[in-house]
Amino acid sequence: IPVSVSQSGDFGGGDSREVSSVSDDGQYVAFISYADNIHNGDSGLAGSNVFLKNLQTGEVTVVSSSSSGEYGDANSGNDGYYDSPGLTSDGQYVVFQSSASNLVANDNNGVIDVFVKNTHTGETQRVSTDSNGNESNADSHYPSISSDGRYVVFQSSANNLVSGDNNTGDDVFLKDMETGELVRLSTTENGIEGNAGSTRPQISGNGRFVVFTSYASNFVPGDTNNDRDIFLTANPIFDFDTDDDGVDDVNDFFPNDNTQAGDHDNDGIDSVVDPDDDNDGMPDSFETANGFNPFDVTDASIDSDRDGFSNDSEFHTGTDPRDPGINPGTINTLHHKILASDGTAYDDYGSSVAVSGDTAIIGAYAHDATSGSAYVYVRDANGNWNQQAKLLASDGAAGDY
Repeated sequence: IPVSVSQSGDFGGGDSREVSSVSDDGQYVAFISYADNIHNGDSGLAGSNVFLKNLQTGEVTVVSSSSSGEYGDANSGNDGYYDSPGLTSDGQYVVFQSSASNLVANDNNGVIDVFVKNTHTGETQRVSTDSNGNESNADSHYPSISSDGRYVVFQSSANNLVSGDNNTGDDVFLKDMETGELVRLSTTENGIEGNAGSTRPQISGNGRFVVFTSYASNFVPGDTNNDRDIFLTANPIFDFDTDDDGVDDVNDFFPNDNTQAGDHDNDGIDSVVDPDDDNDGMPDSFETANGFNPFDVTDASIDSDRDGFSNDSEFHTGTDPRDPGINPGTINTLHHKILASDGTAYDDYGSSVAVSGDTAIIGAYAHDATSGSAYVYVRDANGNWNQQAKLLASDGAAGDY
């Protein structure tokens, strides 16, 4: 599939180069080109530019433009460093380097800067500034962006982006596009700057980790090879809990909603209030009471008591999934006959029955001179119901049942 072509399929009238970036679904590709005819045949483009191609619709977007749509007044993407633009997983944000001075307001430093374009809104932001938005005093390039567009890493020769930058070499920086905070990553664990240059960073999709290459020999003990090495560091300002609900985003199915935390069965109901967390048809209360895992959908099909019936079947028929003698196949069989210890004819024993777990209460409203009685039974480990008490009203009288 040709990418560096116009929406009508015309091939570019200039060189399209460098390794491009592609979205996770393959719909969007960001690339650099000298062609001036792949965006609606627009001859107003000059030098190299960054483009985004929608392979589904054929549309081509000029990424190296200001928020108002003005094309960059100098090369973008290809500024002597030959670096490809970066793209978020959904294709919404594109990060790139540019020598243009008209992509954002007050760009007066005359150096290469790093920018991010929101292709949905058209907004262009400069990345290579300090935490207060002050512009850099030297070139910045080789950017990489996290999958959600929040974090951008880049290499810079500037020494005014953070305080204490005195090593005269390139450093690796990370920018939080949500808060504006910028930190230097090419330091030791104690914050001591590298004793040589660090370059070409790449950030992981989730934004947690960054790798880069460096000639520095003081990042870790024992680095005596006098060659460039590859280093990995953690993002020191990574927001592990976006909604501040106390649950790490990795384990939070609702990372942007602090009223909810987990939805293990993906049914849209938070686990705190979901009566069936694994959505296997057995309530959590039933699973917990019988020693099953409320987060494991497979235990519904298991036959725990090996009576030929699954746990789910026993739940729905009200039988005991741990007792092979009581199952859906024998539910209509008489298992026990329960009699009152002092029952008499015509006392209407059994006129009312209430069962909760292993406890049963059976009423006999005509017993005791028709004042009524209630008998309490408890089922033992062998399934036998044993009378525990006989309940009488302290002021019972005939006929008040």
